[in-house]
Amino acid sequence: MPPALGHQRRFSGELDLGQVHPVRREGDTRPRHAAARPRSASWAGAALRGLSGTLAAGAVVLALGLIGFQIWGSGRGIPGPGLPDVIAQSAVAVLAVGLQRFADRHPDRSGALAATGTAALVLGSVWFWWWL
Repeated sequence: MPPALGHQRRFSGELDLGQVHPVRREGDTRPRHAAARPRSASWAGAALRGLSGTLAAGAVVLALGLIGFQIWGSGRGIPGPGLPDVIAQSAVAVLAVGLQRFADRHPDRSGALAATGTAALVLGSVWFWWWL
C-alpha cells in the first residue's frame, strides 16, 4: 500500500507519524524538545488575557440577564430593557467571546491586540449603553 499523506503503515497496523524536527533559530540553545513548545506569554500578557476574559464573561452574563428581563417584562406587560439593547448587548457578548478565544490561542502580539480589543469592546459597550 502506498503511503498516504506522509503516513506509512507498519506490519503491526500502527500508523507511523514520523519524527518531527522543529525548526531551530540560529543562536537557540534550547534542546530540541524545548524548541518544539511555543514560548509562554509574559505575566503582563497573561494578566491582560485574564482581565479581558473576565470582561467577556461579564458581557455574556449581562446579555443573558437582559434577555431574561426582556422575556420576564414581556410576560407581565412591562416594556423591559428594549429589543435594541438586548440585541446590541448580545452581539457585543458574541464578538467579545470570539475575540477572547483568538487571544487565548495566540500568546503573541496578535493575541494581545485581540485581548485589548475585547476589553475596549466590552468597556465601550457598557459605557455607551449604560452611562450615555
